[in-house]
Amino acid sequence: MMAIAHYNSLGRFPTWVWIRDDGYTLVLGAPDDSYVFYSLQFPIDRLLAYPLYVLAVLFVNALILFCMYAVARRRAQRAVKPVTEALDALSRGQSAEVTLGGDLAEIGNRLTNVSRIIERKDSARALWIRGVSHDIRTPLSLVVGQADAIARRDDAPADVREQAGAIREQGMKIAALVTDLNTAAQLDYDAKPVQTERVALSRIVRDACARHINEGFDDAFPLTCDIDKAAADAAVLGDERLLTRAAENLLANARSHNPQGCAVHVALEPAGTGSVSMRVADTGCGAAPEQLDAIRARIERAQRTGTVAAAYGEEHGLGLVLVDRIARAHGGTFSVDGSQAGFTATVTLPLAP
Repeated sequence: MMAIAHYNSLGRFPTWVWIRDDGYTLVLGAPDDSYVFYSLQFPIDRLLAYPLYVLAVLFVNALILFCMYAVARRRAQRAVKPVTEALDALSRGQSAEVTLGGDLAEIGNRLTNVSRIIERKDSARALWIRGVSHDIRTPLSLVVGQADAIARRDDAPADVREQAGAIREQGMKIAALVTDLNTAAQLDYDAKPVQTERVALSRIVRDACARHINEGFDDAFPLTCDIDKAAADAAVLGDERLLTRAAENLLANARSHNPQGCAVHVALEPAGTGSVSMRVADTGCGAAPEQLDAIRARIERAQRTGTVAAAYGEEHGLGLVLVDRIARAHGGTFSVDGSQAGFTATVTLPLAP
């Protein structure tokens, strides 16, 4: 009976044993080889610990999956990083050369080829602008000079002098536009547009004001210049030609938007610790809030695209956008403010150490 109870079989016959309530023992047998018995025995404390074992296995599996994900992600980032850096460089107008292996080799080669094509096109565009500008300057200077001479002749009829004066004025606008195009091409396509040297801002301001007076604008646009004593010796690190262009553009902006004439005030003064501001304010027609928003939107569009040309519009030139680009190229800022009492434009630049 003990063997039957232990092995659940008698020979090859499966056997079950029950102890009845009346004290009798019931033994039930089945045909030989009709059942298979499998016996498991577990200590109760181990059985109770099984949920902890399952949780531990799940945690280890999750940890392995996370490690595999982290390694795969790291490898993908290292593989894609040269591509993203090349795309960022192209978006900033810079050249990019990508060398990749494996499945990404073709992508790297195509990015390099695209960069070279864009670089050749930008170079050709810049050379074309400079060439055309140079070809325009010589005949334009002759036209402006002859018109100025006629406008100053006392023996010429009044209507002829007036017409010559109009030709001179429009010729000077064309000359300013040509200069702006050259400056835009330099800032957009040259690798290093800013030639760093110590530049005295007071001299730039005085020279711009002197040109304004010498060219005869002081009659319709009376100018005052105020250089603060604390900013008289202010110097910045930058390109004197570009900074001069910024000052001239600010004065030209006051004239072009106020054909009826207005007073112009130029100021150079400290702007907090380690910086100086050049401000040009006029008493002209000013700018409505929507006009100010449009100007700022054009400037922001040029900043976002990294090219002055992106801000060009039929109703606006490049003057203020170029001023902002020049200010940022020197580590500074540019702001505009307008009202019915006039228009104010301010360039703030960091002082040279």
